[in-house]
Amino acid sequence: MQAIHIFRPGTHTDAAGQTTDFSEAQVRACADAYDPSLHEAPIVVGHPSDNAPAYGWIGQLAFSDNGLQAEPQQVDTDFEALVKEGRYKKVSASFYTPESPGNPVPGVYYLRHVGFLGAQLPALKGLKPVSFNEQEEGVLEFSAPYDTLTIASVFRQLREFLIDKFSREEADEVIASWAIDELEHSARQEESTDASILPAFSEPNPPECTEDNGMTQEELEQKHAELAEREASLAAKESSFSERETAITASEAAIARQSISAELDTLVQKGKLLPAHKDQMVAFMASLDTEKGVVSFGEGEQ
Repeated sequence: MQAIHIFRPGTHTDAAGQTTDFSEAQVRACADAYDPSLHEAPIVVGHPSDNAPAYGWIGQLAFSDNGLQAEPQQVDTDFEALVKEGRYKKVSASFYTPESPGNPVPGVYYLRHVGFLGAQLPALKGLKPVSFNEQEEGVLEFSAPYDTLTIASVFRQLREFLIDKFSREEADEVIASWAIDELEHSARQEESTDASILPAFSEPNPPECTEDNGMTQEELEQKHAELAEREASLAAKESSFSERETAITASEAAIARQSISAELDTLVQKGKLLPAHKDQMVAFMASLDTEKGVVSFGEGEQ
């Protein structure tokens, strides 16, 4: 079965609003630490916190240029058919934190489960039960919100209310029109990338070679060696670029949060924003920038 791309290094915000920086080394360690004999991560629907059916299991984790690749095994045939039909278009990963009491390998992030999201749970046959009775402390669940357009609509309506109640200038100080535009643009980008990241459960068909290329075995081996050398060089360059990109992204995110915090301090001083709401607003506004270009990991939970 084809591997599923479930996560990648970078700065991410989990379903509870907690922002965490994941280095390439941490994500690699997560893949290396995965051991089904200690804890075999189930394939589930959503992010269950109690008894829930398992639709399959993750047999192996691997790290690639794109991040974590999960290899599904023992997938329920009915569920597999639903995935192929596009009923579950999003994938979301849940991890134990290094210090979590339930982590089977303390000191590293460990995959807890992989959630498929995007449709209501259908009546499926032959499902295997799985129980999550470990302590919930130290669990990170990553799922990009699927209702981003709805959120943008709510903020636009709130902005219109502020304009009617006060003035356009005062509304701009609380919710700028450009911020809502960015949110809508981000949502449309997420939708446009969905088709390219759909999880699949079928092996790609390799092209068959039916023609004789006329090369000797020695020449073929030399060509293969040259190709392997070029691929290794390219992989090293891509890895270096990815590390620099991650560092730049983290720096930009920190600067953006500082700028947003300063702007919101002004609103707090003017009495237009409650101090208790400041941190939540900083996290939300910062996420509008940090999630650009980030592959969606799943749908938001209700």
